[in-house]
Amino acid sequence: MSATHPEIDFWDQTQVTGPDAYSDLKIAALMKFDALFAAAEKPISLIAHSFGSHLLRYLVQVRGDQISTIKLYSAGHDLIADLERLAERLAEQPSTPPDLTAELLFSLEHPPSDLIARLWNCAQLIAKDPAFMRLYWPTTPLFQKYQAITKSAPPLNFKTFRDVTTDFLKQKDSLPNSTSWKGSATLVLGQKDPLLDPSKTRAYWESVFPKLQTELRPESGHYPHLERFLR
Repeated sequence: MSATHPEIDFWDQTQVTGPDAYSDLKIAALMKFDALFAAAEKPISLIAHSFGSHLLRYLVQVRGDQISTIKLYSAGHDLIADLERLAERLAEQPSTPPDLTAELLFSLEHPPSDLIARLWNCAQLIAKDPAFMRLYWPTTPLFQKYQAITKSAPPLNFKTFRDVTTDFLKQKDSLPNSTSWKGSATLVLGQKDPLLDPSKTRAYWESVFPKLQTELRPESGHYPHLERFLR
């Protein structure tokens, strides 16, 4: 995508680990933003996907006057609810082994009271199905193309994901629910995204960004910004 969109700087996200992983990731994102702003010498546009929307909110809070426009793709706001929605979808699939379906349903009906334990209990059950990410894509051919690409470059560093999300939950998302930033913001959602409820997601981001415009793509999943490159 860098070759087809040279105007976009695709951040090679730092693989942070440890107890302060989310705090370290915010620092890395801020350093990257400051470098881009210094090079551009004018407000810049931000694009974020999925969990990256939390970093975007942080940058808006600390560098709002240096941001021109915002575009959010598949931007969840409740990490645990998103994973539990994915677990529900996985349990509904005929191809999911019966014992895993039973484990998923039991976990959803009897979640741990501790938020971090709840997150990781759900995540570990989902990961028992090595092809759970097929649900992220609206068609099997698109998922197969994605699989072919990620064989040589795994899309997820599990330890980084675990440490970042654990630290994120410990911080309890200290950002305010709304922002005074009044610039142009666009939210793009896929109707077939297994993690998100489009109406709840739109309502949340409208409360954060007053001028939000939402684009709902009926035939898209969790990666609407990538699908057209794989078709």
